Amino acid sequence: MPKVSIILPTSRPGGMDVTFSGLQGQSFRDFELVWVDSIKRYRESHVIGKIANAGFAVTYVEPIDNPFPSCAFARCANTGIAHATGNILVFIQDFLWFPPDWLERHVQFHRTTRGAYSGAHTYMQWPKLKTLPVWHDHEYAKMDTIARSVIGHSYVEDLNKGLYDHAMWSCFEKEFVGDARVLAHHPEDRYADMKLMWTERQVMQPSLVHLKNESCAREIVLNMNGFDEDFNGAHGWQDTEFGERVAQIGSVQWHFDPTNPVYGVSPKYLFPRLRRIRPTYANRWLLDIKRARGYRDPVNDWNLREYGRQLAGGQ
Repeated sequence: MPKVSIILPTSRPGGMDVTFSGLQGQSFRDFELVWVDSIKRYRESHVIGKIANAGFAVTYVEPIDNPFPSCAFARCANTGIAHATGNILVFIQDFLWFPPDWLERHVQFHRTTRGAYSGAHTYMQWPKLKTLPVWHDHEYAKMDTIARSVIGHSYVEDLNKGLYDHAMWSCFEKEFVGDARVLAHHPEDRYADMKLMWTERQVMQPSLVHLKNESCAREIVLNMNGFDEDFNGAHGWQDTEFGERVAQIGSVQWHFDPTNPVYGVSPKYLFPRLRRIRPTYANRWLLDIKRARGYRDPVNDWNLREYGRQLAGGQ
């Protein structure tokens, strides 16, 4: 079994050239990538050769009872947790690039500290894009829930038409290979102030977990049965809820390390959003309810540990 399982939920095209390039350069090699892809049915034929030649172990699956095109980050992440075999879980997202010692730094922390680890993340200016159907975030923010449902259906229609086929692995005109640190910082990097404020590792509030560069023991996550799927149907605050529950149920502290960043090479605002059945702020209200109840409510109607045992042949 690998020591580390990297959990990667995805629902949009592109970004795999960035992520695989970063993972291929890791100095620590005892890891697997568990890639949970909501659009696997559309993407698989375009990326299967790349996966076979990745140079590291990849488990490529779609979410259990795939709810695409609805928002379902928690279901995707839980599917990854159920498939994971490493003792340490690392959570990332697509379009991220990782310095060579990135994973080694996660592992070193867990060798010496009983806790949860969070590295920094920053956004870089992306290379020139291929021609893609374009959706703009600022327009999406003005839409009501019904209109956002239409966008979800439109995304499926575009996928069925093959409009994203050429961008399933990479959405850039030239496939990204190399070091993302040589790119210019994106002018809207909203985490710049945090990086300037925190120059050394320190305990951080669990509410600051962002699930782009975090790790904790798999046993803690299985004990709390993964992510709370009540947060599916919209997007937002599922990372805060997860971070707070890891701290409470696992009796651990989150440690923030600003010196171990990941680099996002993501064309922000250009990809369609998934269908939402309620507005984003409803998840914020849900978080308040969960907090008030002390996170005692069940988070899922399926058992991740048991499902993982079934995947492993009942062992």
